[in-house]
Amino acid sequence: MVSTAQRWALPAALGIAVGLVSWLTLDPLDALVSTFLGMVMIAIAWIDAERFIIPDVLSLPAIPVGLAYAWATDEAPPAGLLEHLVAMIVGGLSLYLIREAYFHYRAREGLGLGDVKLALAAGAWAGLSGLGPLLLLASVLALCWVVVINARRPGALQGATPIAFGVFLAPAVWFVWFAGKVC
Repeated sequence: MVSTAQRWALPAALGIAVGLVSWLTLDPLDALVSTFLGMVMIAIAWIDAERFIIPDVLSLPAIPVGLAYAWATDEAPPAGLLEHLVAMIVGGLSLYLIREAYFHYRAREGLGLGDVKLALAAGAWAGLSGLGPLLLLASVLALCWVVVINARRPGALQGATPIAFGVFLAPAVWFVWFAGKVC
């Protein structure tokens, strides 16, 4: 049996790594925001991996916080905030439409509402310029994971095998936001 400390050792180490990278590369305010965002996204990914659920208590507050950060750091108000609002709507609506199309086609849920809410947060943080790369990165990571799992254990994943997309989407939110700050 795995203890609670052992279960959270990897996400704790990832959180420390995010904090170190953030504080070594960003100014203090951005480092603080980066560390916060990174830890929230790690928690979302970890919980989704274990329970196939993205807690609203983590994803929903990320939406106004992302918008507030975009507004506070906007160099051309209100255009920057508007871009993040539009990206939030585009991100959430895109995954919602994929969710509905899959349900219509397969008659079962393929993407949870937690992923849709996380996509809203992704748009709020990444803006329009980061949303496409963010969704692409998450999708490619998920696809690579499927390929690796099937290569290691052929037939391990079937058509109805659930895959927690938040495991890939949440880290992509932080990574794309962070990359936008350092580049």
